[in-house]
Amino acid sequence: MLHNFLKKITLIVLLFSLISFNGFSNTIDEKDNINNLRGLDWQLYQDVNGVQIYFKLSEFHDSKRDKHVEYLLIKIINTTEKDFKLQWKDEYWFDNKCHNCESNSKEHLRQIIIKKGESIEGAGSNNTNYKLRVHSKFLNYDLKKLTKYEMAGLQAIPVE
Repeated sequence: MLHNFLKKITLIVLLFSLISFNGFSNTIDEKDNINNLRGLDWQLYQDVNGVQIYFKLSEFHDSKRDKHVEYLLIKIINTTEKDFKLQWKDEYWFDNKCHNCESNSKEHLRQIIIKKGESIEGAGSNNTNYKLRVHSKFLNYDLKKLTKYEMAGLQAIPVE
């Protein structure tokens, strides 16, 4: 009888551990998996020295040009009393394969100045800050899709 009780307790502890571990896994993957952003508002990606970076997926439609696109938009909020220069390397995964992780090309390097207390965000129109949007997929064609995006080596450097 005591043996059966110990088996049940061990099974319950093991089951709880597996559920907890799986929940932790999903939390980490949410930042890395573009699909987990669909239908959500701004999601915190990272906070660096009080500068918060958020991601959101958004669709844009230009019927005149037959352009229907989904972008990963980036919003940056400086919650501090200092100006910062942010710099990073864009890393793109399309269909789960990294497109430029090994590249040292300057075309993937980004930098932007954000003033104290300022909030800036990407948008779909061509006359907005293109550094704060990433092409995710065409909505009217079945081509490669962005599955992961990283701001590799992200730094927030105070501007004097």
